[in-house]
Amino acid sequence: MHLKGRPIGLKAFMSKEQMKKHLIKVREEWLAEGFSEAEVTNAVLSKCHPLLVGYYWARFPESSERLAEALRELGYSASKRPQRVATSKLPKTRPGKKALNGSLAMQFKEVMG
Repeated sequence: MHLKGRPIGLKAFMSKEQMKKHLIKVREEWLAEGFSEAEVTNAVLSKCHPLLVGYYWARFPESSERLAEALRELGYSASKRPQRVATSKLPKTRPGKKALNGSLAMQFKEVMG
């Protein structure tokens, strides 16, 4: 089971108190499902981050402020940024393809034979 893909369920029209209650409810539900405190904290912060920076709520800046205040009051600080999961680096060229060097005319000659 993963928290990735689960919606946080916050709405722009919620008051600060409603946001706090909702975040507490979501946190308790996820902890009851067996997720660790670190996983829940990371998930809450990563799901709230686009809302805080105005990615989804660009037309409602006061909602972002209410959410920021609610998170602060619940003990989520800005220093607890969501941590990215390490991913492998993609290769610079596709496997089986050689990198073409030189001028554009030389590359065309190499490709065309």
